[in-house]
Amino acid sequence: MRGLVDQLNQIAGECPNGYDMARPAGNRANVGTYVLDGSYGGWQLGRICNTAGGQSQPLGGGFESTRGIYEKISAFIRGLEAGGEVQSSVPKMYAALMKIAKEIEEVPLEYGLGGAALLGSISYICEEAIAHAEGRGELNQ
Repeated sequence: MRGLVDQLNQIAGECPNGYDMARPAGNRANVGTYVLDGSYGGWQLGRICNTAGGQSQPLGGGFESTRGIYEKISAFIRGLEAGGEVQSSVPKMYAALMKIAKEIEEVPLEYGLGGAALLGSISYICEEAIAHAEGRGELNQ
């Protein structure tokens, strides 16, 4: 199961070790690292959220059986991987929309919105979506 948490840290780009003992006390925790905590005969996934070692529980609080936490962490990893695939497709979708927009640029005004106006609308929507994704750190280019 610790190998699964190592895989999660690798996919998330986090340090594989929760703590760096070479640092001074009170500043040893590697913020962002996922760790496995065991207690009460069960397990939970934690994520270090400050340099003192405070943790959040990204899968919810409470301890789970070994099988239960293994399945939750596996699903979490699949979600991160799927999210990465979606992020990498945003520039491709933008390029495809821009190609379509350029092809209809010559649509005469009497057919409705008109090619130039439609191109402007598509460009604006795409640029806003990309800016929003970049601002939230969701776009990896």
